[in-house]
Amino acid sequence: FSVGDHLFIDVLNGSWLTNPTNDGCGVYTNATDNSRCFAAQHLITGKSGNVLTMDPPVVNPPEFLNTPQAVKSNARVSLAGVEDMTIRNDSNLTTQVWGNNNIAMQATSQSWVKNVKIERCGHYCIQAFIDNFKPEIRDSWVSQCITRVTSDRCYGIHLNGTSFGLVENNIFESTADATVIGNAVGNVMAYN
Repeated sequence: FSVGDHLFIDVLNGSWLTNPTNDGCGVYTNATDNSRCFAAQHLITGKSGNVLTMDPPVVNPPEFLNTPQAVKSNARVSLAGVEDMTIRNDSNLTTQVWGNNNIAMQATSQSWVKNVKIERCGHYCIQAFIDNFKPEIRDSWVSQCITRVTSDRCYGIHLNGTSFGLVENNIFESTADATVIGNAVGNVMAYN
């Protein structure tokens, strides 16, 4: 590991997780067999011998005592954002379609969505999924989810495989759920 690298720290599942495939594990962690569903992502800010300093510091719930491991994270886009615009989906989709997102963030570090108006979104309006570190989604407005009537997955904001994000001061109208979290650690949802 080197200063500036991102890493996952994950642990073996506890006995409380009875069905990891359906409970949101899978591709969002390092294990291919769904054995490690609890993972947090960190940035290495210092290294001295075998000692790493990380931002943020390691979260230490009891689950972290269950055979922890550290794995280097993939390459990513850093410090990139979308702001001050309107994004409108003009398709005529009326059924659930994977990937029909107005904004999708994947493998990002400290990236953002700010002051964006989302109109007519599909499956997820704004999605931060797989390998995101400290994303911010703020001061935005999400409305008119196209598949709201025919789908149980018409979410305003969906965080999955995301660590230490901030979602605040957003307005949601006509979505199945405003915010949904799955396999995400240390995220804050406030004033939405």
